[in-house]
Order: sequence, then C-alpha cells, then structure tokens
Amino acid sequence: MALVRNELTWGATRQALPVPARDVREWTVEVESEPVDGLLLGLALSRFAHDAAQRAPEAAPEATLESGRFGLTLTIVARSADEAAREGERVFAGALETALWPHSAAKTQYQVCVASEPISTAA
Repeated sequence: MALVRNELTWGATRQALPVPARDVREWTVEVESEPVDGLLLGLALSRFAHDAAQRAPEAAPEATLESGRFGLTLTIVARSADEAAREGERVFAGALETALWPHSAAKTQYQVCVASEPISTAA
C-alpha cells in the first residue's frame, strides 16, 4: 500500500500537465466593467493596462477606458470557452483591483464575452 499526498511545500511550484496541442484553441475574450466614477480614471487606466500586461503577457491584453468603463481584450489559449472566460475574468478582476486601489473594485460589475468560435487552432 502506498500513501500519496497531493500537497505543495512552501515555495514549491507545480507545472500543469501538458495539454495536447489539438485540444487547445485561441479564444478572444472581452471584458467590460460598468461605468466607474472617479476623478483620476486616466491614471487608473495606465495602472490597469500595466497590471493586465504583467498578469498575462502571453495573452496580449489591450486595455481601454471609454465612458468610464474599463475594457480588456485578450487572446487566451484554452480548451474551452468557459476556461478562456475564467482566465480572462481572473486577469481583468486583478487588474481592476490594482487600478482602483484603495477604492473597492469588488463592487464594480463587469461582463465577460468570449468569441463563439475559436479564432484558430493552436499548433
């Protein structure tokens, strides 16, 4: 009998199992917030864009701010639209929190949209 533990040691990293290339695709993910009130939204946009680029440089994030709405367009490589949406939401929420700190970004609502068809099949 063997005992198998599924726990991480402090400071250890774990690589995800490689996913066969035929199972992943590129998805366009667009996330947009509801209008946000604030005097320094221009400064918040630069923090938002910088943080998104740090969180997902491989996704080539494009940040926008129009009519007080923060927007982010990403190219996510994932197995499904749901997985791509979750990753896009993770990047957006983290970048928005950084941009609006110390104000509460948690109260800001946003919408996640994923292209209904994948852009292309990853090689």
